[in-house]
Amino acid sequence: MSTPRFIPEFKEESVRQITEQDHSVADVSELLVASHIVPWSLCESFERIDPYNGLLLSPNLDKLFDKGLISFTDEGKLLLGTSITDEVLNKLGISKHSQISALKPENLPYLSRHRELFEFKY
Repeated sequence: MSTPRFIPEFKEESVRQITEQDHSVADVSELLVASHIVPWSLCESFERIDPYNGLLLSPNLDKLFDKGLISFTDEGKLLLGTSITDEVLNKLGISKHSQISALKPENLPYLSRHRELFEFKY
């Protein structure tokens, strides 16, 4: 039997990791998506449930990230794919200066794989 793709504990652990670092997401956590950094279909079994293979993102960022149209540096700065223009970002309400916080060292190998998979030059 395969593991279900949505695991509530995956998002709960992502929220816990952020709140441990004094970042408050309690008021918007229901609006955020627990996004796998390395896509589910390319993960080993243990990576699918590893909370460090996850980021809490807004739905717009999640969709772009999941499709490999954006990624993030090890410092959390937004990286744009070649097909993403300022106009697209503006329409989605995303700043090209966006940055994610609460990254831990354990997230970085997954972010590196994401950038490699989607051919980001960093």
